[in-house]
Amino acid sequence: MGNLPMASRQRDGTLERGEQHDDKHQICPSQPGAWPKYVYDFAEGSREMRDLLGGKGANICEMTRLLGADVVPGGFVITSEACVIHMSTREEPPASPGS
Repeated sequence: MGNLPMASRQRDGTLERGEQHDDKHQICPSQPGAWPKYVYDFAEGSREMRDLLGGKGANICEMTRLLGADVVPGGFVITSEACVIHMSTREEPPASPGS
């Protein structure tokens, strides 16, 4: 996953919150009780978010940014973290409260 470490898991399997990973990305927001964002609209991403969104996700976001939403069909990408959580637990990532 590039140079961004994955959010670590506590003993009960839940993700620890509040870990800042680098200057550009914050997979787990540093505000107490904040939840990571797992889904990004194509218009929200860019090629600089490759570690967060994966290569294909970041590239289609970049295509949307360069060519416009009228040329690239709308859509979304899940984060690499959400994919890893699903692949390792066979469950959906935990939902934020109130969602």
